[in-house]
Amino acid sequence: MGVEFLNIKEVDEAKEIINEKFDEYYTPQSEIIDIAESNNRITFSKIESKIDFPPFNRALKDGFAIKAEDSYGVNEENPKKLKVIDFLEAGSFTDKTVELGKCVEISTGAPIPEGADAVVMVEFSHRAEDNDDLLEDEIEILTSVTPSQDIGQKGSDVKKG
Repeated sequence: MGVEFLNIKEVDEAKEIINEKFDEYYTPQSEIIDIAESNNRITFSKIESKIDFPPFNRALKDGFAIKAEDSYGVNEENPKKLKVIDFLEAGSFTDKTVELGKCVEISTGAPIPEGADAVVMVEFSHRAEDNDDLLEDEIEILTSVTPSQDIGQKGSDVKKG
């Protein structure tokens, strides 16, 4: 009757044919190029990171590093006072440990201090200058947070190896 124009192949068989042709006609070769020319290129050999990046848990927002437990049940009608024990900017570290009832003021990118497990964004806090009921080294948090909230985990961008 008619002439068959197509020879239908199963997916696995088609993949095998493509792989065979690729191996037959393509020989991988390396070349050295300027980094400015490397966009949309792939590396010839495997590259491994020697460190985790970031190399520590870091704050994703400006605010206060706290123990999440300190914030349970907190809201604007039921705020909680915390004592500020230190201030951390990106690139700085502290030897102070966050305990219940205490916090560290923290900038985006700064390492999370020992003992802290969450960050309360600065937008959800009051300072002493905003509230006459607070001492100079106190803040009031106005929201509850969960453990790991607004914390970038060690190695979350690139894992060692």
